[in-house]
Amino acid sequence: MKVPYKKLSLPVSAPAVALFAVLAFSLLTGTGSLTSTEAFLIGLVFHAGFSSVPAMIDIRRGKFPDFEFPERRKRRKYYFFAALGDGIGLLAYYWSGAPALSALALTYVLSASLVGLINEKWKISAHAAGLTGPLVLALALFGLNASPLLVLVPLTFWLRIKTGAHNFLQLAGGGLLAAGCALASLAALRLL
Repeated sequence: MKVPYKKLSLPVSAPAVALFAVLAFSLLTGTGSLTSTEAFLIGLVFHAGFSSVPAMIDIRRGKFPDFEFPERRKRRKYYFFAALGDGIGLLAYYWSGAPALSALALTYVLSASLVGLINEKWKISAHAAGLTGPLVLALALFGLNASPLLVLVPLTFWLRIKTGAHNFLQLAGGGLLAAGCALASLAALRLL
């Protein structure tokens, strides 16, 4: 039996991780003037939706068979929409007085923008970036309580290598980039 590594890596894709991260941050951190439900819905629409819907439309139109986009230059549009949605989410969270959610959104803005730019010249892993940024934030904000989530990093690396989508350096590059974006976001919002 052939193992469906591509399908197994969907829960650790950037939009899927965004849903889990926004849900956790909406429930476990201050949401300012937003309710937890409102904060989650903003994340659902702007962090997961803006990056996923254009891809789903292109898949439905037959441009791609699934969420794997092997040609780097064809990803430009998806990173643009991701950064745009993340930016709108950032504004909503910041204006609502939700610092942890603002840090999450700023991390996504920076990561999507930089991964998109880097992908023009070198393939870098959005899966690793989408997982590592929120994970660094969770570790900084929740401490050792978030440490069990660290098991997702080697699992994601293994799945993405098994799919043939990335090599270790591309995964490490995405992870380190997002970790740096998360630390920059925490510093910019004075949460460190």
